[in-house]
Amino acid sequence: MKKIFLITALTALVGLTSCDNDDQDTLSNEDQRIETAVANVKNAVAAPGSVWNITTFIDDGDDVTSEFSGYTFEFLDNDVFIVNTPNGMMLNGTWEVDRDDDDDDEADDDGDDDFYDDIELEIEINGMNPIDLLDDDHEIYSLNDNEIILSDDDSDDDDTRIEVSDLPQAAQDYLTQNHAGVQVCYVEEEDDNDEDYVYEVELVDGTELYFDAAGNLVEQDMDDDPGCDDDDNDIDRIVFTRVS
Repeated sequence: MKKIFLITALTALVGLTSCDNDDQDTLSNEDQRIETAVANVKNAVAAPGSVWNITTFIDDGDDVTSEFSGYTFEFLDNDVFIVNTPNGMMLNGTWEVDRDDDDDDEADDDGDDDFYDDIELEIEINGMNPIDLLDDDHEIYSLNDNEIILSDDDSDDDDTRIEVSDLPQAAQDYLTQNHAGVQVCYVEEEDDNDEDYVYEVELVDGTELYFDAAGNLVEQDMDDDPGCDDDDNDIDRIVFTRVS
């Protein structure tokens, strides 16, 4: 009986050890993938003498590629990002490649599920439109020696979508009394405290309503583009193509 118990215990111990090793191997492999992916991106974008242009730029579902006509870009190995404008000006910023630990990124769910998942290229640069569109964190969608495809790192909108029934009763009553029969596109609850409202409601006719925590209306606005098209589901794309 003791022998059977001893064998069972040893088997369980081996099993637990095997699981621990598997977990450690998985963690080690993931860290190794991230490290290699970051190095690959850095080597590609900052290859000596490389100059890039933008051949595709989709911003919130709108194609603004033409706005970057005549611009070229350089990622220098000292983390300096250079923009050469069509009129001969040179703008300087910075760039960095790192691991992206934000689980809420749109690009994490873009379906590519490849080697470069959760790798971000951060560009910091000051400038007027269209350069200001580059000033953001961008997730690597795909990469080769001559092309870098970036995906929108996040929608810059950390608000939580809720139902109309989740609004304070005062806000629900306001909608019933003033906008009866008008379709509600979405309701959002603010996740930060930098606004004077807590809830945002958008209606199909373009009306935007903002309520405080008690459900009192604090602001009303009108969207220039009425309808329930939800741009939050659009994953932006930036394609850098190497020209030299």
